[in-house]
Amino acid sequence: MDDTSLIVLELSSHQLQFIKKAPHISAILNVYPEHLDFYKNFIEYRSAKMNIVKMQDENDRIIFPVKEFDGLENKSVSLPYEIIIDNDVAIIYYCDNSIQISIKCIELKGIHNLYNIGAALIASQLVGCDVKDAVRSVYQFKGLEHRLEFFGNYRGIDFYNDSISTIPQATVAAIRAFDNSVGSLILGGHFRGEEIIWTVLTEELKKTALDNLFFLPDTGRMMYDDFIKAGFKEFMGNGSSVIQWENKQIRCFFCGSLDEVIELIFKYTRKGSVCLLSPASSSYNMFKNFEERGAYFKEKVKNSAAGGSDDKI
Repeated sequence: MDDTSLIVLELSSHQLQFIKKAPHISAILNVYPEHLDFYKNFIEYRSAKMNIVKMQDENDRIIFPVKEFDGLENKSVSLPYEIIIDNDVAIIYYCDNSIQISIKCIELKGIHNLYNIGAALIASQLVGCDVKDAVRSVYQFKGLEHRLEFFGNYRGIDFYNDSISTIPQATVAAIRAFDNSVGSLILGGHFRGEEIIWTVLTEELKKTALDNLFFLPDTGRMMYDDFIKAGFKEFMGNGSSVIQWENKQIRCFFCGSLDEVIELIFKYTRKGSVCLLSPASSSYNMFKNFEERGAYFKEKVKNSAAGGSDDKI
């Protein structure tokens, strides 16, 4: 690197907690309760994240979705943006500018990824990139491992690894990305703090066409209990618990490991649907990190598909 180099960093809350100088261009997408096994509370966690903008001056810029933050739009360095979808076109509006992208040409699923793309395209324009080149790069981007990663169709089921979704809001975004084609959803993991609540996930499940929920320790049972408190009816089915909202029933399985989940996945997941690992919890009670969890899931699914029977319920 030299004085002309352009450096792009993704900074965690742990890194931002200690910075003394603001980036020239900051982008912040959202802040939800997370890492509460480390921070005293959500306020302390949010404060660490917001350090990214605290020391900016009039020569700097902060990019953010206008729907996510109150108050930031009053800063002189603000570049709030919004996305409007018009048929197959997403229009990114910021200040007096707009960028159009074709949704059909984007590999990434979900409206949350449109907001990620919006921040990236605005930042690229601010540093002098040609917008056509930037949009072309978006169309060529295939996504990253463990982030709504499609890793194969096995016995008629599309499998997605979204192990990085460690909070309920991320799992909700993942579910919405599939337009009610998720048949089986795997939830649960390490519990990080009392301020993490499952209400947003509970409300989303009321709208879905899910067939099966597979719960892992420790948070899986917490989520299930919250679903019942939120009004889901509970009764026993054939080999599983069943929860019901209005006329929709979802089979629920409580598993001690991913191995146990995968033994049941092929038996209960209907062909033509999606099986989604999007746990809404961190991995530390069973795995070193979310990468290890996702890699383990992919390997076990592939091995099971190759060696098992095709019996269905």
